[in-house]
Amino acid sequence: MIYTKEKLEARKLFFYPEDFDPRNQERLAKAFDELDAIDPKTPGELMSMLYQASELMSIVLQISNNLMFRILQNTTDPSARQELEEFIAQTSSYAENRVLSILAKYYHHPLRNSINQDYFKQINLFLESKFNNARTANEALLLEEYRLIGEYRNRVNQLNFEYEGQSYLFREAKTLLQNPDPIVRHQVWEARATALMKEKDALQQMFSAILALRHQQAKTAGYSAYYDMDYVLELYGNLDVQEVKEVISSTHKHLAPIIKSLYKDWQKALSLKVLAPWDCSNIPEATNLKPFQSSEELVSKAIHILYDMRFEYGILLDKMWNSGMLDLDAKPEKAEGQFYFGDVKHRACKVLMNCTGTQENLSMFFHEMGHVLQMMTLMRNTLYTFTLLPFPVREVASQTLVYLSSRYWEDFYPEKSACKAALRHQFSDDLIQLNDSLLATKFQIDLYDNPSWDAGERDKHYLALYKDFFPCFQN
Repeated sequence: MIYTKEKLEARKLFFYPEDFDPRNQERLAKAFDELDAIDPKTPGELMSMLYQASELMSIVLQISNNLMFRILQNTTDPSARQELEEFIAQTSSYAENRVLSILAKYYHHPLRNSINQDYFKQINLFLESKFNNARTANEALLLEEYRLIGEYRNRVNQLNFEYEGQSYLFREAKTLLQNPDPIVRHQVWEARATALMKEKDALQQMFSAILALRHQQAKTAGYSAYYDMDYVLELYGNLDVQEVKEVISSTHKHLAPIIKSLYKDWQKALSLKVLAPWDCSNIPEATNLKPFQSSEELVSKAIHILYDMRFEYGILLDKMWNSGMLDLDAKPEKAEGQFYFGDVKHRACKVLMNCTGTQENLSMFFHEMGHVLQMMTLMRNTLYTFTLLPFPVREVASQTLVYLSSRYWEDFYPEKSACKAALRHQFSDDLIQLNDSLLATKFQIDLYDNPSWDAGERDKHYLALYKDFFPCFQN
């Protein structure tokens, strides 16, 4: 059972009335005109201008996130997607363009350095990614890159294959590949591969065009390779590329034998003479782990665990459930996967998953809650909408909560043997995901080091890397 009936309270706006609707074009334009007219004479006025701009953008972001959440809740309903597309075209894009002048006014203002630099550190990093010379020099190329990436993603998301007379999206293959029959797994894999080969040339052409744009951006901005500029634009960290290469090499050296051993254990458990890639979604230990029966059981036990970890974390989850911010039950119309969307109005997040009582569901729920707790902390800052966190920072926070919560998984697994099996599976799965990440990062760096590679050379190099990082598939 859920512990209380308390709900999240909506925060009060400071600069704008509660009924302010940015979809009213005249009202939104007037709000930005007022911001443009501000001429800060003191550090306090400069800060106030920035707070006001952030609050205005948070209202826009709230509507955008709500619409995206609706789309993922029911992918068969075209009305929400149409409403989001109209909102982006008529409101969100307009707001993002108008706010740039406000941010530029702050960034280039002579009083900027006289305010608390520690407090404004994240927004300054965010603005450096907006107003650096590399981005300015490549504005047209960036727009074209974003357009191509959007087309590429849409094409990939729509990929489908036929199996046993039924059509499946590529992302739906995972469930089929968990079939206990190795023949079925092989057939599904081949069906998906056959469908992919029909789209391969078109996808390769789009991928080549995106790479060419990135190589051109690096050249235009005066960088030797795109990944150097990528660090400037996206703020992934302060390691240079050579240090990243050394980290990959060192980690791979120690991780490869462990990965090989894990797959040998799986091969034995599955009673297979040869382990194939299509066998690796059917993890033997995971199929027998059933930590909960319903979403309410998952949330109730998670609240209890978070209470033990830190009292206010449990209270937050309790209120999120009571406020209808958790959509966890598996439904055919929902998008595959798990998602979280910031709810600035309530300083929390909406979470969407497709829970069927598996260990993966348990792990991913705490993973998403890690994101929620981090976002909750960020939303306490009035400048939340202008805060940019590097990707590794976001993922470390989420995965940390998975491991912190694992100390209490006996709530889900009363039998010690099952709890130990869940912990082993979690650790093994994380190591394999780490190996996947190392492979992807290595391949990406090599692509930017070799701008002359064609599609065939890219395929050949990736296959060689794959065999190196996954030695169980060398044959």
